[in-house]
Amino acid sequence: MLHKGRLLAMSSNRDILLARFVRRLLALEPGSVLDVGCGRGQLLAACAAAGVRAEGIEPDADCVADCRAAGRTVRRGDAAPLPFADASFEWVTLRHVPHHLGEPRAALTEAWRVASQGLLIAEPWYDTSLPSQAFAVRIDRLLKRFDRARGMFHAEVLSPHALIELLPVPPADIEIEAFVKPTRYAPDEFELDVMASLGQLDVPEEDRAELRELRAAIKSGAVTDNGTVILRIGKDG
Repeated sequence: MLHKGRLLAMSSNRDILLARFVRRLLALEPGSVLDVGCGRGQLLAACAAAGVRAEGIEPDADCVADCRAAGRTVRRGDAAPLPFADASFEWVTLRHVPHHLGEPRAALTEAWRVASQGLLIAEPWYDTSLPSQAFAVRIDRLLKRFDRARGMFHAEVLSPHALIELLPVPPADIEIEAFVKPTRYAPDEFELDVMASLGQLDVPEEDRAELRELRAAIKSGAVTDNGTVILRIGKDG
């Protein structure tokens, strides 16, 4: 089951990471694309602007309605099973989707089946050699604990190794690109996420203590937004 989830990064960072993924996808010169967990269709719009046939699948009814209103071809559904024949699309994309999947192995198996050329997958990524990014990881994990306590499915981000291990066959053609542009984490974004949780939860004191520390770090400018890691997994070597 896909989950729309919370967007942690400020809009400029989201745009930067999306643009990076779009450039990597278009460099493959795809003839057709299926975007799994397409959200409100930003990637589909980029494909359309480049003249690439692209369809999406998305479980959230509001997102599907928005996509269709914008003229995008989107089905409402989950990542597994996919309602497409084998090799229906050259490339299947999952951008910042895997950690929202309750059964990621089933989803990647289906994506692999539907793709004729391969998969392009991205997950949020943190360069923890930078103190500002180490803070960002702590924020991500704290807010996900709050999400899970509220009954949401929100797993930790999957590493490239974890994603590769989920594939139905060992791929021979893999390319990995990690990217982060350290920009200051937006305090308002954090406060909105925190207040949504605190109003519904009995938060343990240890989490409240960490929350106070992270709030102070964000206000001082010591935290930067997440990056992304992109995996191109081809079916041919």
